[in-house]
Amino acid sequence: MVITLSFEDYKEMVEFAKTLLAGPTEEKVQTKEEPKKEDSTEKPETKQTDLTIEDVRALFVEKNNAKGNTAKLKAILTEFEVGKVTDLEEKDFEAVMQKLEEL
Repeated sequence: MVITLSFEDYKEMVEFAKTLLAGPTEEKVQTKEEPKKEDSTEKPETKQTDLTIEDVRALFVEKNNAKGNTAKLKAILTEFEVGKVTDLEEKDFEAVMQKLEEL
């Protein structure tokens, strides 16, 4: 398996590394799932503005840790016409997160 990552700057790389080192925790998973359920029934627009590239990247990392998801993750990026997570547009964060949750 080959994984290639690219970052816009050093700060972005450090934040990504912190996310990896922290590893998945129950607290993080619950934090992401609970607002999604509330926002999807009440205000989808609020959810879109609340999502950050770090949220999207963290879920990509989590899903990439599961075997067999690499091709599916690449397919999601291709569907949104980008080569890497950092190229995603903010308007697409919500849709990308939904696709990732379906994996």
